[in-house]
Amino acid sequence: MIYPSVGQYTEAIKLAEQSPEDYFATLTTLRAVFDDNGNPVMSSGNFAVVFKMQDTDGKIFALKCFTRDQEGRNESYRLIADELQYVDSEYLTKIQYLEKELFVDTNTDDNEFPVLLMDWVEGETLDKYIRKNIDDKYSLSMLAFRFSRLAMWLMPQPFAHGDLKPDNIIVRKDGSLTLVDYDGMYVPAMKGQKSRELGSPDFRHPMRTEEDFDEHIDDFSLSTIMLSLKAIAIQPTLLEEYGAADRLLFSESDYREISERKVWDAVKRLLSDSELQKLYGVFLVVLSIKTLDKISFKVLSMSRPNQTITATKKIPTLNDIFADSELEKISFIVNGVSFNMILVSAGSFRRYNGSLVTLSKYYIGETQVTNALWKSVMGCLPNHKSDGIYLVDYYLANEINPPSPQSYEDNYPVKNISWNDCHEFLKKLNSKTGLSFTLPSENQWEFAARGGNESHGFKYSGSNNSDDVAWFDLLHPVALKQPNELGIYDMSGNVDEWCQDWMITDKSSYDEENRACGLEKHKCRVLRGGSWNKWHPNGINVPSIYSRNGDYPDEHSSEYGLRLVLPVTKENISS
Repeated sequence: MIYPSVGQYTEAIKLAEQSPEDYFATLTTLRAVFDDNGNPVMSSGNFAVVFKMQDTDGKIFALKCFTRDQEGRNESYRLIADELQYVDSEYLTKIQYLEKELFVDTNTDDNEFPVLLMDWVEGETLDKYIRKNIDDKYSLSMLAFRFSRLAMWLMPQPFAHGDLKPDNIIVRKDGSLTLVDYDGMYVPAMKGQKSRELGSPDFRHPMRTEEDFDEHIDDFSLSTIMLSLKAIAIQPTLLEEYGAADRLLFSESDYREISERKVWDAVKRLLSDSELQKLYGVFLVVLSIKTLDKISFKVLSMSRPNQTITATKKIPTLNDIFADSELEKISFIVNGVSFNMILVSAGSFRRYNGSLVTLSKYYIGETQVTNALWKSVMGCLPNHKSDGIYLVDYYLANEINPPSPQSYEDNYPVKNISWNDCHEFLKKLNSKTGLSFTLPSENQWEFAARGGNESHGFKYSGSNNSDDVAWFDLLHPVALKQPNELGIYDMSGNVDEWCQDWMITDKSSYDEENRACGLEKHKCRVLRGGSWNKWHPNGINVPSIYSRNGDYPDEHSSEYGLRLVLPVTKENISS
C-alpha cells in the first residue's frame, strides 16, 4: 500500500470539518484543533503524522496517521490494543487501532487508511523539559526520581515499550511522566515473533537484534536513561559537554567503547553519590547480559529529593510556597519541634465503591503526628493510664514481652486521643503558626495513601506486601518502614488516623468495609489506615488502604492517632 503524504492527510483533516461522514468511517464526532494561523495542530515523524483532535464533549485526542508501510502493523496494534485495555496507569495511554477509517484522496486505488486513536498527552518531551530546567537542580532531581518510579513500574510488567527514548516520554505540567508511541511494543501475545523495529541506537543495547523481542527489551533503555538523568541532576553541565539534541549523555559508540570514552570518566568522578553508584552497577550488568531478569525492580528505587522551607510561629508569606507547584516538601518548626508536609498534586481517583473523586492540591503530613509535636503544642501528652493497661493485657495475651516506657518517647505517634482532642490540638497549632491545618477529609486521606498521581495501585500504602510499609503487631516510632509513592510514611498501620468525615452518609459509601461494629455510624467519625492491633500471623484482618473504621468523636484509644493536612487555600496563602 502507498500511504498518503503529510500534506494529503492535512487536506483530508481540513475537509472533514465540513463533512466528517465523508472522511471518517466511525470517528465522525472528531474535529481538528487549529492554531492561530488556521492550520491543524500536528507533529510528524518518520512513519506518521499526529493531529490534535477534539470530540463534541470537549475531550482531546491524538489521531495518528501513517505515512509509511510497516509489515505486520495491523495485527500488532490489534494485539497491543487488546493488552492495554486492561492496564490502568498514568504511564500509558489507551489506544484504539481502526483500519480503513480515514478517506484520503490519493488518486490511487487505495483511499481508505488506518488510524490510531489515543488520549492526547499535554506536556513536553523529556529532552525539552531537561534543557528548559537545566539550571534547576531540584527539578532535575525530581525528574530522575519520577523516572525511577516509572522504571520500577515498567520493569516487572509482562509487556515492554520497545523504543524508550526522550522523544517518547512526555513530562506533563504536574511533572508526571507518560510514554507515547507504541509502534515497537511487545505484549505476551507476540511471544516468538521478531521485532518490527529495534528502537533508537543511542537507547538500545548495542547487540540487540530482531530476535531480541520480549518483556526485557526495555531493560537497557531504562538503565541508561536513569543513569543519565541522575548524573545530569548531580552535575547539569554534563549535558552540554557530552549530550546532543537527540539524546542524553551516551551514544551508541559510548556503549561499545566504554573504556575509551571521556563521558564514562566524568560519570565515575560522581560515584561518591550512592544512588549513582548503584545505577552505574545496574547499567554494567545489563550491558553485559542484555537483561535485568535476575534483578528485582526495587534496585531501581531512588529517594525523593528534598526542598524545604522552614517556618517558626508566624510565617511572613506563604505565597512563595503555594505559588511553586514543584515544592514537594515543606518543613515547619513549632517550639523547637520540626515536622514535614508533603505535596499531593491535584488529581482524580475512583473510590472503592466506584465513585469518581477529583481533588485540588494539598499538603499532608509526612508522618503521623508524634508525641514530640503534640507536647510542643499542648504542653503534655494525653492521659496514658488506661492505654498502658490495655497494651500490657494485649502483650501478655499474645505471649509478647511488654515494651519499656519508650512507647511514649518523642518519635512514636501520639495515641489515646479522640476526634475532639484532635480539634483542640489543631486550634492551638493554628494559633501558633497562623495557618489553617486540618484533619484530612476521607478522600484526601485515601488519595494520599494510594500515592496520588504516582500511584502503583498497591493494596497497602506503598506496597502489596504489608511488611514493607506497615506495623500491624506492635506500636513503633514513625518512618521506620519504607514510604509510599509520594514519600509518606505509615499510612498503613501503626495507629488508625482520624479523618474529618462522618462514618456514613448514604448507601454509596463503603458499607462492606465498615468496621464500626454495631455503633451508630451516622454519629461516628471516620478512622483510616488500620492500627498496630490489626496484625494476624496469616495476614487475616490486615486492613488495606480501602478499609475503614469509625468511632464516636469523644472516644479515645491506644489505636487512634492523627495526621495533618494543610489545604492550599486563600487563607493560607495570605497568612
